[in-house]
Amino acid sequence: MIARRANEYVGDESHEEQGVTRGGSVSVLNVPPRGVQEGDHHPLFKLRQVGTSNHPLTIEGVVVPRGDRLVLQGIEVQEQKAFSATVALSHDKWIAYRPDQDKLRTEAIASSGVMLGLSSSKMPFVALFEIFAVPQSSLPEAPSPEDLQAFDVRYEFVKDAAGVRTLEETVEALNRIGIPTSADQLTEIRKRSSKTPSLKPF
Repeated sequence: MIARRANEYVGDESHEEQGVTRGGSVSVLNVPPRGVQEGDHHPLFKLRQVGTSNHPLTIEGVVVPRGDRLVLQGIEVQEQKAFSATVALSHDKWIAYRPDQDKLRTEAIASSGVMLGLSSSKMPFVALFEIFAVPQSSLPEAPSPEDLQAFDVRYEFVKDAAGVRTLEETVEALNRIGIPTSADQLTEIRKRSSKTPSLKPF
């Protein structure tokens, strides 16, 4: 799962206590294990994003391990918009995302990253984010039909967490799928991201 400060606003102007604020965006990142995806080169990924009023967006691309980080390079499928992201990741955390068959990890490992892309309004943006390993969502390298079926059920449940919500609703969505996130943790992302500039044309 990827959590970040959204480009979109949520809330109600008529609600005096809360008003309209930047929402929190949750996206689902899926990196199929070696036994599922074909090919001998870089792992593939799919990223599912959902905005406040848009249809779900699917980004597809490749994962390039670079020692202390992962680079996600892809393109939004429907509108062919470019996407890239860099995730700071130690070797131990990489193993947690692509575990050995006999060492499946279930805790929610978190790492920080930065993404660059185009918003739904086709404006370029840069955003800081946190990426979490979803508990009980790993597949062994040679999954059985039962493993694949269990993953499909888990994925259908997890993908409903994708979307733009208020801070409290974002925390609730992550906690519901087993990621123990607090409002303070997401607020810290929001504080760091508030200083991140949008990329504007000269």
